[in-house]
Amino acid sequence: MSVTTRTMMTETIKNRYYDELFLTTTEPKLVHTQLGQLNRTVPQGENAFSIFWTRWKPLADKTTASAEGVPTTAVNMSAVNISGTVSQYDNAISISDLLALTSMGDIMKDAVAQLAQNAGVSIDKIVRNAIVDQGMLQLAGVTTKKVATNWSAIPRTAVLSIKEIRKATRELRKMDAQEPDSKVSMSQGKSVSTNAGAGSGYWVSVISPDSAYDLQGDTATGAWADANRYAGADKLFTGEIGKLYGVRFLESSIAKVHSDKNAAATSRSAIVASGVIHETLVVGQNYFGITKLQNLQTFIKPFGSAGTADPTNKIATAGWKTSFGTKVLYSGFGVSIFHSVGANAE
Repeated sequence: MSVTTRTMMTETIKNRYYDELFLTTTEPKLVHTQLGQLNRTVPQGENAFSIFWTRWKPLADKTTASAEGVPTTAVNMSAVNISGTVSQYDNAISISDLLALTSMGDIMKDAVAQLAQNAGVSIDKIVRNAIVDQGMLQLAGVTTKKVATNWSAIPRTAVLSIKEIRKATRELRKMDAQEPDSKVSMSQGKSVSTNAGAGSGYWVSVISPDSAYDLQGDTATGAWADANRYAGADKLFTGEIGKLYGVRFLESSIAKVHSDKNAAATSRSAIVASGVIHETLVVGQNYFGITKLQNLQTFIKPFGSAGTADPTNKIATAGWKTSFGTKVLYSGFGVSIFHSVGANAE
């Protein structure tokens, strides 16, 4: 086992302190994760590694008049079950007694903070990777048919703009997608609705810092409203920076960026030769499902806890663990905008 040096553990501080520090540091990183709809608890016992979300089909239009005095004929609701898999994720840091004795301050606190950062980014990347490239395809600045071989047609100047945002919301409306109406916050392994009403009446977009820079610099974005201007009236999503033309924007440092400049233009992951491609998600309600983060917690093992595996009490450890599953439920409720970024943003 690889041992991290220069780390100290203060055994007199209760684990609850570290748990609270871990959770408060992890949550701000869960930008993509909070947008998952139809959150479910992983079932215990048999088939616990499988999870199902239900996506209801719209009822058939009723365009004929009802006959007078004739009882209404009831119809059945129909649904599609979307299955997914639950997986477990974890990480840990080992701590030497020598460093515990020679370090200044509560280095265990720093170790837990590092683990929290690691957990938040790791979880959100897992969710991001499951939901990017799955929505309706939109190539910025491309008017020809939007297929994989058109990647090379994305102009170097086709940065994220108000026009591209409006095109994305138009496609969502054509699919009868609904705006998200709640925010889910993960805490102590429980899914708690802390932001009822957040996002109501708005689509939600996850955007990279470079893409946000370009969008805010669009001279056509006069209706842009910074989040700090409406934070008192509206409850904010994690990472929310502003809203514009019916979309609330959440900035994330791990928003998807396709950085291989030399990739062939034969797939969605292809890149225009003259620059990187950023992917901006614009989603509606029920675009993807995610389970609750099961038992997201820290584990503090003090010196001597390993027994005969550590006969002279030289090693302590700190770690985190959780289990969850996520999957796109309906690709028509999300749009993936592939675009360049301005030269001053690279």
